[in-house]
Amino acid sequence: MGPLGIVSRVFPDSFGSIFTYCCLNNPKAPGQVDLESLIQLRNL
Repeated sequence: MGPLGIVSRVFPDSFGSIFTYCCLNNPKAPGQVDLESLIQLRNL
């Protein structure tokens, strides 16, 4: 997942989705967003 994938994970509603995915602590694959980062980015 590249930069565009991260945008779709942080703002799924912009792409017609009501769900997203994040990991709780340490990302398991490149480009995964952790929960704390997801919350911070959504609050920008």
